Amino acid sequence: MRSRGQTLNNGEKSARSEYQRFIQQAFESEIRTPWDQFEGGSVLGDEQFREKVAKQISGKASALMTTDLKQRKEAVRRLAEKEAIPWQAWLRVFHGGENRIAVAHSLGYEDGSAITHILKRLETRCKEESAEEKHAALLIEKLISLSSFKV
Repeated sequence: MRSRGQTLNNGEKSARSEYQRFIQQAFESEIRTPWDQFEGGSVLGDEQFREKVAKQISGKASALMTTDLKQRKEAVRRLAEKEAIPWQAWLRVFHGGENRIAVAHSLGYEDGSAITHILKRLETRCKEESAEEKHAALLIEKLISLSSFKV
């Protein structure tokens, strides 16, 4: 162990310099997010269900895209506040890009696992009940009609 007054050897100096360069480059480069590569809308359910929803809304589900994440989140929140909690969570997590923990806290839950369970139950209901499946398609149509989404 080195005392405060001791100098660094060449290996330590080199490692620190390399680390400082690495950190500096990280702050100078553009930060990439998964939203940068976002190409299609998210539909809760398996592939067969997603295809069914896409057909119901004339193939527009894959065209969901936003120009501004903040606008997208606001649009989704406005739509979600009129819905029951499971649909609020679905809209905000899968279409608004919000963190499950943040959604959980805003809905009065202690952690994100509650949202995970709510979404799993909703997925099951969508597979078993055509009314739930149609509601998902309706919500996607509403999202598409919002001005903050490209179609």
